[in-house]
Amino acid sequence: MRAAAVLLAGLAAVHPALAADERFIPVELWTGAPWSGDPVLTMGPADLTFGAKGQKRIYGPVDWAGPVNGETRKAYRRTHGGEDKLQVFAITHGGQALGRIYDSRYKTSIQGGAKFPLGRWRQGETRAFDARFTKKNGRGYDRRMTITIEELDFSLGGDAHCLKFRWTTEKPGEGRLRDDNNYTYCPGKGLVSLEDN
Repeated sequence: MRAAAVLLAGLAAVHPALAADERFIPVELWTGAPWSGDPVLTMGPADLTFGAKGQKRIYGPVDWAGPVNGETRKAYRRTHGGEDKLQVFAITHGGQALGRIYDSRYKTSIQGGAKFPLGRWRQGETRAFDARFTKKNGRGYDRRMTITIEELDFSLGGDAHCLKFRWTTEKPGEGRLRDDNNYTYCPGKGLVSLEDN
């Protein structure tokens, strides 16, 4: 972990295109896997158990064939309480986000999901992403997801280079938020805090 922290700390010096208020966010921050420090999005091996009771798990990548749309992609499986709740995540929006492509709670395939920021982001930056949820019967609905960087690079409880962002979702045109949460991730640990707003 110390090696990863040194690589993160030196990233701006090695890659001068990164300003002081800009950071490259790798997939590994989400998966909890070690990161090389290279500003490249890769879907490397991951197997992380987390949560207060150790009931959540991220593993992969796997070849995921969507049960609704039949599309096959490299993805990570995230389970909660065994297989009772399954979410499948892949890189979306041209590398700007990691998003759900399937969610067992709604039995939907998702195109354009965005749940975690990836690539280069700035302190305070907000980006909006449109997603389409489709059920097996072909019916679907749209959602707009917004990610705002609250704290780009900070220390938390002895862990350096943590990230805190706000994630919201709404039905386009409805004028109210359906979900509004703050997420904090730390290297080597993945998700360490979830706050409902």
